[in-house]
Amino acid sequence: MARSQAEESFAIFKQLDDKGATAGLLLHLGALAADQGEYTKALTLLEESLAINRELAYKSGTADSLFNLARAGYFSGGDLVKARQLLEESFAIFNLLGDRESLAYCLCLSGLLTLEQGDTTSAYSLIEQSVAFFKERRQKHGMALSTASLAKVIAAQGDTTTARVLYEESVLLAMKADDRLNIASALEGLAIIVATQGAYTRAARLWGSAEALRESINAPQ
Repeated sequence: MARSQAEESFAIFKQLDDKGATAGLLLHLGALAADQGEYTKALTLLEESLAINRELAYKSGTADSLFNLARAGYFSGGDLVKARQLLEESFAIFNLLGDRESLAYCLCLSGLLTLEQGDTTSAYSLIEQSVAFFKERRQKHGMALSTASLAKVIAAQGDTTTARVLYEESVLLAMKADDRLNIASALEGLAIIVATQGAYTRAARLWGSAEALRESINAPQ
């Protein structure tokens, strides 16, 4: 429903040649497409948003578009070097704007990209900073996302006991924020951990719950 309304608004603003509103809606639709696993579509929409924001010299919109392009690149398993470059440019602009919340999201994504390179120590440090900021602000979405990301790093370091506690904490935080996408992601991470600990029945239930949640929001893994 929300997506169809946004697409209708996009058509209207484009017809009116309202470039600022068009760029904002392209960003929104691109981020939504990424959440729903439509990465090719997401990248196309976000690149168009970026081009318009650059043309209009909208720093915040440019940084948001860059961040979401990096995020889509990471989750799609695409060019991670390019994703890193996009993220670094986004971080620089957010830093210039003094947007600390967006910087915390950048730190979290940077940690995940660093983890992909096998550097768990640096990944931990980056994501730990993100967790600290969101906890300080009591921002539940950011807390849920960064806590699950930290759990992923700790699991990669071999500490499944701590990772399990953090994934469980992330699930509760995401539930409080009514953030079903992050609930599903944290449940999947938790399922992997409990499976490695031999709790196969519980792992199957967790995966089933995550799959049902993803289907309810049209967000395939």
